[in-house]
Amino acid sequence: MNEMLDDTETYMAINYDKLEKVINEVHNDLYDFLMCRQIDHELYLYFLIEHPHIPYIKGLPKIHKNTFPLPMRLIVVGNGWVTETISLFLEKKLSPLIQGIPSILKDTCQLLDTLNNSFSNGLPDTCVLVTLDVKNLFTSIPNNYGLEAIRQTLNDSINFTTDEQILFSALLDMVLSNNVFTFDNRLYLQRWGVAMGTPCANTYANLVVHHWEKSFLFNSLHFTKILLYKRFVDDILLFWNGTPDELTIFIQYLESTTEFFRFTMEYSYVNINFLDITIIKDARVFLSTSLYRKSCWKNTLLHFNSMHLRFIFRNIIKSQFTRLTRLCQDPLKLHEQGDLLEDLFLERGYNPEMVRASKNSILNDTLEASQFNFRRYKRFHRATNESKVTFITRFISDNKAIVKVISANWHILTIDTDIKKITGIRLIFTYKNSKNLKRLLCIESNHPEVRPPRSLNKLGTYPCGKCNMC
Repeated sequence: MNEMLDDTETYMAINYDKLEKVINEVHNDLYDFLMCRQIDHELYLYFLIEHPHIPYIKGLPKIHKNTFPLPMRLIVVGNGWVTETISLFLEKKLSPLIQGIPSILKDTCQLLDTLNNSFSNGLPDTCVLVTLDVKNLFTSIPNNYGLEAIRQTLNDSINFTTDEQILFSALLDMVLSNNVFTFDNRLYLQRWGVAMGTPCANTYANLVVHHWEKSFLFNSLHFTKILLYKRFVDDILLFWNGTPDELTIFIQYLESTTEFFRFTMEYSYVNINFLDITIIKDARVFLSTSLYRKSCWKNTLLHFNSMHLRFIFRNIIKSQFTRLTRLCQDPLKLHEQGDLLEDLFLERGYNPEMVRASKNSILNDTLEASQFNFRRYKRFHRATNESKVTFITRFISDNKAIVKVISANWHILTIDTDIKKITGIRLIFTYKNSKNLKRLLCIESNHPEVRPPRSLNKLGTYPCGKCNMC
């Protein structure tokens, strides 16, 4: 961690005076937006965090990488930071732009639909299955390039006025330029890239890469050799209809377009791993898929002795076996993975009869399983359309009684037609996990809520918040 934070091009050590300046600049900029009527008073109050928490950074080791020392994925936990609400606002406004981009994948299901619809007749013999990974995407994008890419994206869209484009660009600049965090009792300011952990980071990186794709990839001569191009954030899948040497030249071209995007590549004529599936090209050049687990994968299924309602365990079993029927198109692979999944459930203390009953009913008749899922899909969306309000609470043993009482009296709110438009016919119940022993003992859960010294923006003498006496 210290070696990564010693990179002075990306991170800069600061003191509390600089921290005070960062917070004051954000507050002053928000006040200027209000005075210039770029935002109204309600939005100003939403953005304004008068007493922010200082974020902290944690490192997640990439244990699936076969390198030593293990690289770390730096995550900034910025709940309560001065730009958190601004980042949430940008995420809500910018995320719809991604939905209309065909090259960006939403999930594995969308990829499976694409493979089934576009390559039902197979692939050419010479087609190479390729995956690319953008190295350190979030911290590699220069702020100036990213801001210009977002400005151009907003300008190309018909959904934003000129004033909105100016405002969103300025707010994004505030998020990128004021990412402060603490590690090992030291303060840092991130000078380059977007912090992994800020709400708008994923959308921002997606839109910047798409801007680069439009500028250098989609209109290049190399793209004529690509039969399929799909991307999930920094992971890229493509089907290359050319030779490996031409593929190497293509990668060299991609890296020559910028000074900051660098790629790692894997390719094969037979099979390739992407997301949670293995794409297989058989001898007849037809495609099939199977479940893929990384080498660092561990059995983390919910233990049967956990304090959860019994129906949750039944639903976990059904959902996991149904997932297999979706991902494994080869019957042999399907039953092989089904036997493995059965053993995994038994390792976690599940009832053998319950597991085998679900396995036999789903795997032996995948058509019936798909129809079952479709009925659940229809019921879920019907319930969603009838529900306007979500009740969020922690999962405790009394939840069943709480749901029963609220559901029994919810109809009272639907008597009035105006209130009914707000509340809906029924309520959606969503549960947050209570802190178990693991979460109570881990560093992340017990990390102290660090705040700036109380003297910021106040006159008088206050504790500094840094010395042993405080």
